[in-house]
Amino acid sequence: MALAALKYLPKAGGLTKELLLQSLPGALASGGLTGLMTGDPMAGLAVGGTDLLGSTAIARVLGSRRLNTKLASMGAPNLGYKSPLGGRWGKVELDDGTMGPRRYLTSVPQNIGIMGTTFMTPMMVEPMFNKGNVQLAGQQGTTAQQVAQRQNINRSPMTGPLSDGTMFQLAGTPVPNEYRGLY
Repeated sequence: MALAALKYLPKAGGLTKELLLQSLPGALASGGLTGLMTGDPMAGLAVGGTDLLGSTAIARVLGSRRLNTKLASMGAPNLGYKSPLGGRWGKVELDDGTMGPRRYLTSVPQNIGIMGTTFMTPMMVEPMFNKGNVQLAGQQGTTAQQVAQRQNINRSPMTGPLSDGTMFQLAGTPVPNEYRGLY
């Protein structure tokens, strides 16, 4: 089914190209941040690519004549210019007062689809790259993090072993003699 969608790419001159360009900033942001936060560039590429294709596909489907004709025949209200869900082609006024080139102005449902895909793609794709050794919440995850911190502090050449086998950071640290009788 996904390969069947690829047959439309050679015809992607107008609307699909515009929607690809409008989906690109969100895809770069989600892919870049995923790669940065996980430290895995392949996860970033997968999230960015999936976001770009998903955002474009959702916006393209919402802007298709076939869907809008079907919805109109079912009695859906006309929410925009000539279509309930799609945007429209228009010219944007430039700073010097002249009209710029024709652009596709996305509708609110298309913008929601593009932004929603940008936010949801990292949540859906990134866990596929999880090695299975990271638990983000719960008591086991918190305990594992505290034990790892304790082990790292005990191996530090600055402090040396502070208190082997305990969860207290300062237990076992030597107290200078001038402070021993004060408490």
